[in-house]
Amino acid sequence: MRIASCIVLLSLVACLSKEAPGAPPSGDLDGKWGWDQNGNPGGSSINITFVTAGPQVTGNGAICGIGPHCNPGAVTITGDHTPTFGPFHLTVRGPGGFKATYSGQFVGPDRLQGSWTSASNSYTVTLNRCGPTSFCW
Repeated sequence: MRIASCIVLLSLVACLSKEAPGAPPSGDLDGKWGWDQNGNPGGSSINITFVTAGPQVTGNGAICGIGPHCNPGAVTITGDHTPTFGPFHLTVRGPGGFKATYSGQFVGPDRLQGSWTSASNSYTVTLNRCGPTSFCW
């Protein structure tokens, strides 16, 4: 009887700790992301790592513009998102007073698209989750 109780208890714990089949991961923004234009001839790139805790997002990475120097360089990210592939609103800060916002949504499980605004300029930016088929650092 004691062994049967242990087996039932272990089975219940195992079931509770797993996500439902086909469910998106709870931290869907978590991980490394790279700009879909990384690897361009001009050398500009965006490589960012996000960490989520509920709706809060933090992160860091590097943004390099065109030219011989990686400008602005190292950045930090703060913001929020709606879990389970919802929209996000992020603030990106770097050296020299650099500040940009990136607001958008998932356009696939491993693809983000949104509006990147810095100073008075706004661009559509697509980030891909880093993996075997995407170019990241």
